[in-house]
Amino acid sequence: MNGQEEPIFKDSAAVLKDVSLRNWEDEFRGQLQKEFLLANVPLAFKEKESLSHVHEVVVEKIYQLLMEDFDTYLNLLYVIDVREMDLKAVDGPDIVTAAKQVGFLILQRTYQKLWYKKRYA
Repeated sequence: MNGQEEPIFKDSAAVLKDVSLRNWEDEFRGQLQKEFLLANVPLAFKEKESLSHVHEVVVEKIYQLLMEDFDTYLNLLYVIDVREMDLKAVDGPDIVTAAKQVGFLILQRTYQKLWYKKRYA
């Protein structure tokens, strides 16, 4: 990866590792909170919370929305701009696995937004 091409990730851990390597932790947390707030879904984590904890909070929130408020879940995905094609590929044996997969898509899309912002700013 030469920094010129947008990275492709296989899982959430890879996204979070790259965020750390680039020292984007604060901006990444802020972007996630901004996206969720735009959909009226507040995320509860502290400003300097570890990225792994932030990931857990995102997955828990997705799980909660899937179980309790599907309309808000759909609105959140729309606001964050997760690709429909990627959502159709979510295929888990249970809702916990699906929440983890959607969490990855959200982290990945948030990363993309930061990457493009920094690249073209």
